[in-house]
Amino acid sequence: MGNPPLLPEVAEADAAGEVAAVYEEIRATLGIPFVGLIYRNLAVEPGRLASAWGQLQPFFADPATWRVAARLHWQEGDTPPLPAVAELTSLGLDERFFDRAVATLDAYDRANRLNLLGLTALLRPRGWDDSADGGAGSCCCRNLGPPRRAAAAAGGRRAAGG
Repeated sequence: MGNPPLLPEVAEADAAGEVAAVYEEIRATLGIPFVGLIYRNLAVEPGRLASAWGQLQPFFADPATWRVAARLHWQEGDTPPLPAVAELTSLGLDERFFDRAVATLDAYDRANRLNLLGLTALLRPRGWDDSADGGAGSCCCRNLGPPRRAAAAAGGRRAAGG
């Protein structure tokens, strides 16, 4: 008998009923082809995912959320340089791989930005006074950002932020 999973989840393939319906809403609302781990973790306890998503969906429907998420970025010097395209192609990676990798990283980039904001909003009580930490423009995630985007397909240049 193995150890129980450290972070139990309801996998997308195993989701049924209400959980499957909420998973579909998450994918459609966030515009991504997968359901993030945090939501799969919330689905373990009956009703918890639906309750959290009921609070988050209006937050994600607000265009202001998307504008703020688009402004979250790593600082340029915070990430190591990408390997040269020649180095990657010598490993057998082709243009199709690069296209899929860029699409996957773009989806995680978008999801991570939105989920960072959404879960921060979900965990903060209504009426939170954030003036002590610098005001509304400097929430707890002000120094965080998305992972750097794949640029291998672009000749090693960094893709434009989004």
